[in-house]
Amino acid sequence: MENDFWTSEKIYLTGALGKRVLSGKDKVSWGYVKSLELPEILRSTLLNQAKMIFKTEKPLRIIQSSRFDFSLPILKAELATLREIFLETVIFTAEEINNAIQFSVNLGFDILTRPQSTCLAILYDTSLERTREDVQSILSGLSIGAPFVKSLIEYFESHDKNIIKKAHFKQISEDIQSVLYGENPHDIFLEEIKLLLDFYKDIGDDMEENLSAEIIQGMFTERGLDSYAVRIQQKSIEKPFWNLDDVHNFLSLNEDAEYFPDTETTRLTIVESEATAEEEIEEIEQEKERTSPLDDEFLPINDDIDSDDLENIVDDDLDELEDISDFDESLLIPDEVAEAPHTLYTLIDESAREMFIRNIFQGNEQEYEEFISRLESQENWHKAKQLMDDEFINRGISFFSKETIKFGDVLFKRYISRGKY
Repeated sequence: MENDFWTSEKIYLTGALGKRVLSGKDKVSWGYVKSLELPEILRSTLLNQAKMIFKTEKPLRIIQSSRFDFSLPILKAELATLREIFLETVIFTAEEINNAIQFSVNLGFDILTRPQSTCLAILYDTSLERTREDVQSILSGLSIGAPFVKSLIEYFESHDKNIIKKAHFKQISEDIQSVLYGENPHDIFLEEIKLLLDFYKDIGDDMEENLSAEIIQGMFTERGLDSYAVRIQQKSIEKPFWNLDDVHNFLSLNEDAEYFPDTETTRLTIVESEATAEEEIEEIEQEKERTSPLDDEFLPINDDIDSDDLENIVDDDLDELEDISDFDESLLIPDEVAEAPHTLYTLIDESAREMFIRNIFQGNEQEYEEFISRLESQENWHKAKQLMDDEFINRGISFFSKETIKFGDVLFKRYISRGKY
C-alpha cells in the first residue's frame, strides 16, 4: 500500500542523498563513492554498474591475444589487481548517480517499511516463476537486516524445489508474516524501526533520529497490525514524530492489540498453491517475456576479468579472480551445514560466545551455559524471547547494545528459521 506521504518522504531522502554524494560535481568516480558512508543498497547498485561498465568497455583487451599464456597464476593475480584499479576509476555522471540513488532509496525504504509486498513485486512483477538460485541471489542483495527478508532467505536455503512459482512464494510470505507478527510482534517491529532509523542515518548525519507517525502507522498497516495503526493515528496529532524509545514505550503500553492478517491462512506448513488451468493460461498470456531491470541490480555479476575472453583457461585457475562479492556470502550456507539442525550451540561461534560471557554475564561462564541451556529448551520463539528479555532486564542491560542485538539475532535464527515453517 503506497501512500502520498511515503512518496514525498522518499523524494526528500533522494534529494538529500544526491546533494551529499555529488556535492555540486557533474561526475564522480566509483573510488570516491566507495569512500563515503552510504546505504548498502546504493553501494551494491553502483558496484554492479561499475562491473557492467568494465565488462562492456573491456579495457583489458590484451587478454584476447593468443600470444600470451593467461593461465599462469602470477599473471592472473596481476590482472585481478589491475581490474580492481580500473573499477576504482569508473566514472559516473551526475544523472547516473541520481538514478542509482532514486532506485536505492525507494528500494531501501520500501524493503524496510513494507517488505512482503516489495519482495513479491521485485521477484514476480515480470515473471510467474523464478529459479531458486535467482530468488536466493536477489533476496541476499535485498538483505539489509530486515527480519522478514532474513526469514525468506533461511527458508529458501533449504527449499528442495528448483522452480519457485509466484503463488507458492506468496503463500510462503504470508505464512512467514503470520509467524513474525501474529503473537507478539513487539520485538520484531522495534528491530525494524531501528533499521529504518539506521537507513536514515546512512543517508545523512544530519537526519533526525525520529520518524513521522504516518510512517509508523503505515508500517503497522502493512503488517496486518491494524489495532496498533489505529492507536498510533489517534496519538499522531499530539505527537507527530517518534524516536526509538517512544515506539518501545508505545508497544509496551499496547500489548493487548490484536493481529489481523490480510489472509485467513495461519498454517506453518508451506504447500504448493495451484491456480486453475484457465487462470494460469490467462496469466501466462499477460506475462511479458523479459528480464526485470531489477535483476541487473541484484543478480550477481560474474567477477572474472572477462568470461568471454577467458574461455580457454581452466576453471579451477579462475578462482583467484573471484575476489569481489556483491552480497553477504555468510548467508549462503553449504549443504552439509544447511542440513544440520539449528541450535544455539551451533549458531554462536567462539568469538560471540566470549563476547556474551564477558559483556552480558560479567565473565561468569557457568551462568552463561545455564542460561543457554534454558533457552535451548524453550518450545518456541516467543517463550525463548521472553526468557531472554527477562534476563537482560534483571541484569540491567540495554536492549539496544551491540551484545543484546547480536544475541537477539542469534535467537531469531534459532527459532524463526528453516524447518520451522
